[in-house]
Amino acid sequence: MLQQLEWDSNFFGKKIAKIDSLELIKNAAQINRQIKESSFDLVYCFARQNEGNVEEIVNVIDNAVWVDGKVTYLKEVQKQVNIDLTFIGSANEMENGLFDLAIQTGIYSRFHTDKRFEPDQYINLYKKWIENSVNRSIADEVGVWRENELLEGMITIGEKSGRADIGLVGVDQSARGKGIATQLLRFAENFAYNKGFKELQVVTQQQNEPACRLYEKYGFELESVVNIFHIWK
Repeated sequence: MLQQLEWDSNFFGKKIAKIDSLELIKNAAQINRQIKESSFDLVYCFARQNEGNVEEIVNVIDNAVWVDGKVTYLKEVQKQVNIDLTFIGSANEMENGLFDLAIQTGIYSRFHTDKRFEPDQYINLYKKWIENSVNRSIADEVGVWRENELLEGMITIGEKSGRADIGLVGVDQSARGKGIATQLLRFAENFAYNKGFKELQVVTQQQNEPACRLYEKYGFELESVVNIFHIWK
């Protein structure tokens, strides 16, 4: 049931695996035995809502610590939406402001909230994420909001499972409350429409309440919640 994660292991310098079981509680004894006998430093455990609540899973999986509720929101894309293009454009090269925005988007990330990770590992992860988005290896578009020559917001858009997929959304803390995030979502929806996608999805953390409120207000509907646990040895 343990699947080694090569990318995570190489990036974090630890032996990391994951468990993605549909019968987590039923197979708890086998899972505990496999983890105990393995050489992994860390195991991610993903549990859908119908597999039991957080307390039930923590009680049966040894050393499991809840670190995230991964929320997927979905919106139908039916037409182009009105957008103010005065301040929005595409980012095609890296700059320091994008690093700063990417790091701000990750404050609710499990790699930041789980203090067993070093702070620079979370920062390097989000730097790599925005770098690979701008060079278009993991994203198809990076939209940025500039006002008075200041980079105040950004959004990355790609494709996942046949849907348009929003990766990172960030507005600088000094520019929040101006409606920039909504304009960036409109930018993403128009991109999805122009590329022929019928659905637009975004994944965020359940504890990131401002982001959840933003997506729900914009018209996204909750599709699923997956609880994530870290099991350190």
